Amino acid sequence: SFFSPLSAVSGSTADLVAIWGTGPSDIWAAGRDSPILHWDGSSWLPSFPQRFNLTALWGSAASNVWAVGPRGLFLRFDGTSWSATSIVNGPDFTAVWGSAASDVWLIGLGGKIVHATTGGLFSASSGTTKNLNAIWGSSSQNAWIVGDGGTILHFDGVIWLPSASGTTLDLRGVWGSSANDVWAVGQQGIVLRNTGAGWRVISDGPASLGSPIVSLAGVWGSGAQDVWVVGQGAHTVFAFDGSSWQPRDSIGDALLGIWGAGRAQLWAVGASGTIVTLKR
Repeated sequence: SFFSPLSAVSGSTADLVAIWGTGPSDIWAAGRDSPILHWDGSSWLPSFPQRFNLTALWGSAASNVWAVGPRGLFLRFDGTSWSATSIVNGPDFTAVWGSAASDVWLIGLGGKIVHATTGGLFSASSGTTKNLNAIWGSSSQNAWIVGDGGTILHFDGVIWLPSASGTTLDLRGVWGSSANDVWAVGQQGIVLRNTGAGWRVISDGPASLGSPIVSLAGVWGSGAQDVWVVGQGAHTVFAFDGSSWQPRDSIGDALLGIWGAGRAQLWAVGASGTIVTLKR
């Protein structure tokens, strides 16, 4: 096995869907009806014991970490403690990303986008009512959102505009090794790549390797020659080495989130409290 299972000290059996960190000894995990968990380099412990339904984590620094969830819920960690806020009649948030502490995007179901800046929270137009599922960017002038029905949106620093994906399958994850090398993953194991000339479906991706894939939920890499995806199927981990995709593991029923501390250490979270790591 490439990955070694770790059980969270909390004994959580909740589905964990999100993982993010600043480095190998400062990692956060969260999920459905779960406390927010923190890894300090030696153990996973509940950082905020109250249970929330959380969908995503992201931070600009160790002292500025965001978590989002349904009904306008978002939490912020200031380096010492978490505080929770709910936007009245707010959207069901699915993901969060920012280029800096003063430039944070929260996205959600029904095409909802909220921009958090030093001036407050502002609604932004997505031009769609499709559910938006994941967001990643390389800078304040270059960000991508993926969603249901093959929805892909691009932000150029001014406005979010649709980008042709070439698929109608639901897309669940997005990540890039650089501004001109961006990956998206989703239903039935679909993998898309955009190297600057538009999105194309990768025909020899994980779905072509022979084992059925229900969905790919997350993508992360340390660079263009080291890309990892996780999901639900006979195999739950696949990797791209710059030339070809290979199955790497089949841990658990489903892995739902992935993040790495550089090339040396990868983490994934999933169903029933699963937290696994790969050190290499």
